[in-house]
Amino acid sequence: MDNYKQPKKGIRNISNKDINQYIDDIPMEKPVRYSNNYSNNSNYEDYEDYMDNYVDNYVDEYIDDIVEDYVDNSESNDSNLNSNSNSNFNSEFNSNSNYNSNYNSSYIDEYDEIPFKRGFKVPEHKLTTKITEVKPNEISTRGFNQVDLISNLSYAEMVFLILKGRLPSKKESKMFNHCLVSFVDHGVTPPSTQSARLIASSGSPLNNAVAGGLLSFGKNHAGAIEKSMKLLQDGIKSLNLDKIDPRLVNKYIARLAINIVNEYEAKSERIPGFGHRYHDKDPRAVRLIDLAILESAIGPHTKLALVIESILSERKGICLNVDGANAGLLSDLGFDSKLGIGIFMIGRLPGLVAHSFEEMREEDKFRRFCDLEDIVYEGLQNKSIK
Repeated sequence: MDNYKQPKKGIRNISNKDINQYIDDIPMEKPVRYSNNYSNNSNYEDYEDYMDNYVDNYVDEYIDDIVEDYVDNSESNDSNLNSNSNSNFNSEFNSNSNYNSNYNSSYIDEYDEIPFKRGFKVPEHKLTTKITEVKPNEISTRGFNQVDLISNLSYAEMVFLILKGRLPSKKESKMFNHCLVSFVDHGVTPPSTQSARLIASSGSPLNNAVAGGLLSFGKNHAGAIEKSMKLLQDGIKSLNLDKIDPRLVNKYIARLAINIVNEYEAKSERIPGFGHRYHDKDPRAVRLIDLAILESAIGPHTKLALVIESILSERKGICLNVDGANAGLLSDLGFDSKLGIGIFMIGRLPGLVAHSFEEMREEDKFRRFCDLEDIVYEGLQNKSIK
């Protein structure tokens, strides 16, 4: 259909000539309802002849009749389409198995000013984006030529650019890189890694195994970072720090931290981003905070996380985990809380690829989740159909 220019309005303004050209340009497949005719008819030397005859003797005539009837009805009563003609048009159009059964003539009224392509509306601009522009022999991301980006940016800086829309400073680049590295792997303990390895052992390709690992992220695994970021961001936003005397900022943050801990304790709920199943003190969180101090990268969100940790450590011996530390640091870097799990996925992806590949290369096929003797059946028994 390269040479066919779509009409500016709906089907009512398409002439029979345009319709014929439109149909001629559609790649035709062997129609199901006529498959028996083709196989049993010896007059057609090959399938190509059959299709040529089918289009010449059926499709053109069929379309001409439909469009002619519809155009006549539309012109005679353009302001108020006759409901009967619409009904006839729909029933006849839908009766042919070669057309989309979901087609409805109401599209014509609702999108009368929008071009049509095979029964679907085609917006004037199909897609708009502010991320990457592609031209012949040129690709630009966030306004920067990718040739320059390849030459000058690290992977972490490129991720920062594409997510934030701007280049990071040197301090931001270092801290964001530290965050991504801290996410890369936690051994075979997480459900996502176990899922990826289990899928890989079944003989599925690498991409399926990795996708299975990514799909296992949820509120109980990897969901804490987004919740922790939202908690810290909502808390700091409520303080309106720009209106507070800078000398009093730390006091306001400390008071907020106390209120948060008391609120969660009253509800007997865990504060997201604190505590770990395997670590009394998460070594990744400790190192991230140390690096942030060295880089003078402790902002209000990380301060709030540290005060909460201080209170929880004193009361219950609970410390920051990697999600809580990253929640504070990423929030100070200006990332929206809804990007939290996405950034975690970017960091964890190499780990899932490595585990899936190792499972394929070095482990036995068809890994068992458990042994038969480990399964306890608790359902009904000895039931009879009669």
